[in-house]
Amino acid sequence: MRILHIENTAGVATLLSKGQRALGHDSDVLETWRCYFDNAHDFEHYYEGTFFHKLRMMSKTVELAKKYDVVHIHSGIARNRIDYALIKKILGKPLIVHYHGSETRLGYGMRHQKLADVKIVATPDLLSYHPDAVFIPNPMEPMDASWPDGDLRFLHLPSVRSKKGTEHILRAIENLSVEGRKVNFVLREHIPHDQALREIAQANVIIDQVSSQVDGAPAGLLGMVSLEGMALAKAVVNSMSMDSNGYGRFYPQGYPGIFGDERTIKDVIVSLLDDPGEARQRGEKGRQWISEHLNLQIIARQHLRIYERVLNEDPQSPHSS
Repeated sequence: MRILHIENTAGVATLLSKGQRALGHDSDVLETWRCYFDNAHDFEHYYEGTFFHKLRMMSKTVELAKKYDVVHIHSGIARNRIDYALIKKILGKPLIVHYHGSETRLGYGMRHQKLADVKIVATPDLLSYHPDAVFIPNPMEPMDASWPDGDLRFLHLPSVRSKKGTEHILRAIENLSVEGRKVNFVLREHIPHDQALREIAQANVIIDQVSSQVDGAPAGLLGMVSLEGMALAKAVVNSMSMDSNGYGRFYPQGYPGIFGDERTIKDVIVSLLDDPGEARQRGEKGRQWISEHLNLQIIARQHLRIYERVLNEDPQSPHSS
């Protein structure tokens, strides 16, 4: 099968393409808008500059799509994406539209949904916006893991502070300092992905999203920073709850993350400082959980089954898998 991924949110397209190639398929990644992080990709037709330059880049995208059986679009469809309409209506290519987060919650990628043969969401909260979609977690690939010796090193890597609840984390650290508790805390922002992975490797505990609201919607999601932290055998703290009302119920059993939100993050930090062995044990369980349930080939196969069903024009609902 020949698959073209367009856009590369959080490098997910790169990972899926890698997994699909390992399974014997031709799978490439095209970027048409620049990401802050330099994720690996095969082609770039950046829609920048004058109106006529953008049209020329769109025509190149349509021409490239001719070579593929399936086009997998990441981050929804914006208002001005006439190239997607041409790929679907003129070339007759199936469009798999993959929604990752803000493009849905903020609305800029919610246009032209009728072009989608199948919709996929990367986090379960997006099912409230796309009830006809399939939820597939983001994939992770194996990574070398280590546990740094010494005092626990806490790491926070916000992309947007307001979405991660950074102010609550910083306040907790400040209050602990006033109380005389030493916390080896590192904040890193706007760094390239390869540097972020190095920072995670040097940490013991990853504090990810602790907000209860993101873009006006309930939070508690399992993002790429959390996944990468677990893949690297780090204890991961975020606001994803495993109870019946939390998004954790959508994931495989045995999720080993540590719950912490804006109300409890200080207590969570204290408990880990008091029991570093628990932090290490959570990290080891997280690595095992990722390997068993969210590894690259397992997730790549889930997407391939959807492509095959669309290409075979199977009338079954996407939810039937």
